[in-house]
Amino acid sequence: QNRMLSALVEGKEASQITLIKDCVGQPARALIKCFTISAAKRFEQVFVFSLDFPPDTWLHGLDEQITSRIQAFDGYSRPAPWIPEHDTGYPAVTLSKSLDMYQLIQCHCPDEVRGKPVAVIIDSLSPLLMHLSAAVTCQIVHSLQHRKHDGCPVAHVVCLVHGDLHDESDMTALHYVSTTIISHGESLVAGAVGKLGFSGKCEVTHKRKSGKVVKTSEDYTIDRLWNLASMQSPNQQQKHPVEDHTSSASDPAANLTFNLHLSDREREARSHLVLPYTYTAREKAAQLSGRSEKGGQIFYQPDDADDIDEEDPDDDLDI
Repeated sequence: QNRMLSALVEGKEASQITLIKDCVGQPARALIKCFTISAAKRFEQVFVFSLDFPPDTWLHGLDEQITSRIQAFDGYSRPAPWIPEHDTGYPAVTLSKSLDMYQLIQCHCPDEVRGKPVAVIIDSLSPLLMHLSAAVTCQIVHSLQHRKHDGCPVAHVVCLVHGDLHDESDMTALHYVSTTIISHGESLVAGAVGKLGFSGKCEVTHKRKSGKVVKTSEDYTIDRLWNLASMQSPNQQQKHPVEDHTSSASDPAANLTFNLHLSDREREARSHLVLPYTYTAREKAAQLSGRSEKGGQIFYQPDDADDIDEEDPDDDLDI
């Protein structure tokens, strides 16, 4: 049975902007590579912005059939404008306020791919947040999805960010522009790298197009061939019975000495009850027909509490 994380990686759950948040205790670069490999199988082209490592290091270990569909950008060798330029074999990316990733994608998009949806991988947003600001970084990410596409439409954006390097306000801004947030926190069980691959634990918050927000906690493993297997966290599996028990215990009508619920017979009798001061269909028809023949009429029904004086209040006046 596919869990939310597997569905997101395989593209079965639609997500425009996926934010993967890791920390020093739980690095998530293996997970973003799973997203990259899956995107290369589903899209004609994948654009990778490598800001933490040189592109050659980032692409190491990936199959040649996958790398043939990847166009990498080097944002590691020359992040600042004052650093001397040198050819690395990849298009250079300078981390400045004028950075336009969308324009770089359009300039390096092959002719045979134009008009077809592509995917964008950013590893990671942390250099952008440190060199620029959270507002500029969010604008760069947001423009990839919500800009008028005249070449290669961007169907999916996956970003990695090192959450323990930034303050809460920066993370809140990134959460706002993201459709899906995959968090690896220090409070969660630390990931481990073994002979069989990588294992970790994450919390997924996914916003669907319908407006529904789905939250899951999942354990996952990634083997040496970058195959992902996720499963629901045991803590979350035990959560549902506790929630059901709590909801039933909080019912105010559960332990009363009298009954507040209606039977079917009582419910039917209530539906046939005519409330006071309510016109029936016959009375409405009679009033309407009388109004059409005699004109307007005023009906007054005195209340029991009304103080009605039978004597003429002007009887003592000589008029």
